[in-house]
Amino acid sequence: MPDSENQFSSNPSSSNVIDSNQGKKLPPLPPAVEKVRLDKWLWAARIFKTRSEAAEACKAGLVKLDTKRVKPSHWVQIGEILHVRKNELARIFEVVALLDRRVSAKIVDHFVRDLTPESEFEKLKNRKTAPVLYREKGQGRPTKRDRRAIEKFQDPGQ
Repeated sequence: MPDSENQFSSNPSSSNVIDSNQGKKLPPLPPAVEKVRLDKWLWAARIFKTRSEAAEACKAGLVKLDTKRVKPSHWVQIGEILHVRKNELARIFEVVALLDRRVSAKIVDHFVRDLTPESEFEKLKNRKTAPVLYREKGQGRPTKRDRRAIEKFQDPGQ
């Protein structure tokens, strides 16, 4: 992978990267950085829309490095595996390169590798197509027996 590291250290104004899939010129890559905070990297890699949203996710324990919770101030290193819970999905990302500025969605693949298994995306599709449970108004809280029946109905694999 030494060839790909050279393109990250090049001056962004001197050369453009060519997308191997379509042969189109992509926007220039930002200059390489030595260290960057986790919340800033998550924002720059377009995993979260805002840096404060990324910081809140870290504080809430939704972002983990391997299995450990991490603070927003954690210094990101190349090769780290991040587990991010967002929108009912448990996503897994590998840090390919460091960046401290938000980049175009076209070139974000140069900095982050999505390792999320297809089963996670299937869970999301199943949730969207799952039947919605309706309860008549005024029936009160479900009993323990009702709750178990509801859970069995919602997840028949149990």
